[in-house]
Amino acid sequence: MRFTFLSRPAALASTSIALCAAFAGAATADTVSPSPITFEPSQGYGVGNVNNQNGWTKTGGYDVAVADVGDFAAASGYGFGAQALRLSDAVTSGSFGDQTFSPGLSEPAGESGQSHFDATFQIGTTLTTVQPGLHLSVSPDDGNGARMSYLRFEDQADGVHVFFDDATDPGPAGTGAVFNDTEIATLDRAHAHTIRFSINFHPGPANDVVKIYVDGTLRTTGRRGRTTTATTPSRAARCPPSASCSSARRARRRPATPATASSSTA
Repeated sequence: MRFTFLSRPAALASTSIALCAAFAGAATADTVSPSPITFEPSQGYGVGNVNNQNGWTKTGGYDVAVADVGDFAAASGYGFGAQALRLSDAVTSGSFGDQTFSPGLSEPAGESGQSHFDATFQIGTTLTTVQPGLHLSVSPDDGNGARMSYLRFEDQADGVHVFFDDATDPGPAGTGAVFNDTEIATLDRAHAHTIRFSINFHPGPANDVVKIYVDGTLRTTGRRGRTTTATTPSRAARCPPSASCSSARRARRRPATPATASSSTA
């Protein structure tokens, strides 16, 4: 899947998305259709609230919408189409289930069945200058808020800093996990950047492997803390035992930045 995050005048944007779950070493795979998601009118997307558009959900009052890329001069060289998903962190909350979720896979990836999950998106800023306080997190998710991995993007003076969290969690279920926050990249604002989650699920506790790629380069390899499954890339909650991965979630949980309202896309 591919996302792009734009801002007007202060946020991030993401334009096309590809999601895939597959058996390790096998040709059988489940993908979101159409793939990639481009948010173009040809795929049935219209400018405005993304909730209920082609399987996207956003039931909270967050500033997320399909937007006209032409409204953002800084995005003119990104190679996006006419439309992209715009979001800002003008509104944040501590909840998970009402955040922005991508369409999910029909066959989630996890320790049984599909054992590999892949999600790719593109991200870029809508301004060439720093947007103070602008931040965004993206997580593979089971569609209900159970986070399978975690990336955070923070706009700072020298670019957009990317942070990865993995978990040290030896179990058993109910034991508190230790989350390790690591900075893995700084993105310039002149280009869109391609981000990829690659997760391999293995039977047993605390042994699933997450790889994060930035612009085609492997930046880090970490562990998922619990036995879980993935279907969408999108949220930021702790994974319960035996969850699965099918979609993606975008979450805004830190202090809100009202100045970024209507200024980013994802």
